Amino acid sequence: MTLTSTDFATPRRTGKFWQRAAEMFNAYVHARARTDQIERYQAMSDAELASHGLTRDRIVLHVFRDTAWV
Repeated sequence: MTLTSTDFATPRRTGKFWQRAAEMFNAYVHARARTDQIERYQAMSDAELASHGLTRDRIVLHVFRDTAWV
């Protein structure tokens, strides 16, 4: 007895899988990059940065201070 199946993943289904996988990857990369924190500090005035003990050239180092070995 031979069993035959014609229930294969169609390109539409497969495309949605890869689209969702790409969306999840992009969300991970965005979260890992911490761009929201960097942009928040960049939007501050120099006086506001000084109140946080920062200068513009140290923003990225401050945001990644828990991962950067600098």
